[in-house]
Amino acid sequence: LEKGNGKLVPLKEVAKVRRGFTTGVNEFFYLTEEEIKRRGIEKEFWMHEDATGNRIPNYVIRSPRECKSVIVKPEDLKYRVLMIHKDRRDLKGTKVLKYIQEGERKQFDKRPTCDSRERWYDLGTREPGTILVAMIQAYRHIIFFNPSHVYPDHNLFEILVDEKNSAFILATLVSSFSM
Repeated sequence: LEKGNGKLVPLKEVAKVRRGFTTGVNEFFYLTEEEIKRRGIEKEFWMHEDATGNRIPNYVIRSPRECKSVIVKPEDLKYRVLMIHKDRRDLKGTKVLKYIQEGERKQFDKRPTCDSRERWYDLGTREPGTILVAMIQAYRHIIFFNPSHVYPDHNLFEILVDEKNSAFILATLVSSFSM
């Protein structure tokens, strides 16, 4: 560190670091695609459009154990995250509104994290980071590259960097120097 004085900077000076979703009720927000389809939940709430206009599921990584490699691959992930950004009046006649009402019957809306949001069922909008770091390093120290922009659960931290610096920051974080 002494030799690097003036050359090294804290990560927060070159990137934004934030924790993944804290849903307050994972069993409501994280569903398998089979469960979503069985309930008939509309695609706009569990899929998003990529830059070319293709619909892509809102994949979510809940635990580092779900990844088989250092690259986050959507096909390895079991769950999708619901992203509901509309008021109830705009959801009239939808299956997702029925699902929200079911959650309210189970009093999910009364849980502290959910109750603190304006719309308890709205996780807000966010662009996932390209680098993910496990909050707790259990059996392996690993940094994940997230080129598919999979949404992370609160068990992971997201590192948001501009594209031109992402490879350098990723390489630095996985180096023995960083560890």
